Amino acid sequence: MGRYFYSDDGDDVTSDITYHFVCPLNYRQTGFGESIGPSLKLICQEIEKRHDIKFLEVKTDPENAHFFVQSEADLSPDAIVKTIKDLTAREIVLRNPDVKNTLLGAKLWTDDYFVQTVSEVNYENAIKKYLKAHNREREYKKLK
Repeated sequence: MGRYFYSDDGDDVTSDITYHFVCPLNYRQTGFGESIGPSLKLICQEIEKRHDIKFLEVKTDPENAHFFVQSEADLSPDAIVKTIKDLTAREIVLRNPDVKNTLLGAKLWTDDYFVQTVSEVNYENAIKKYLKAHNREREYKKLK
């Protein structure tokens, strides 16, 4: 994946869009523990196989997941993040029963998210800029 080519009305179109999504946990005290982080990475690899979403990097800080993804131009950022949040939430709860007990029936992710387009070489700067703007200059874990 990377550049997408498709024909619409006979014209070839090239798209190379990279997004940085930040998805906050619903109950932030849950955090991305030692079991959730590796599960998240594996789940993202599985999503790549079934959907037109390529994960370039997956990182976490204590309260958020940062997804750097490329996708086809006809998928809106909202559709991409909904797919990511729905599938990761379901699989994390299935693979980590302790998370289900912590959530007490609530959702893993909040309804909110942050999105921006970024260049392929600017992942680290995008995260640092986001964290600085939100007074969250903490360490985060690179999962992929």
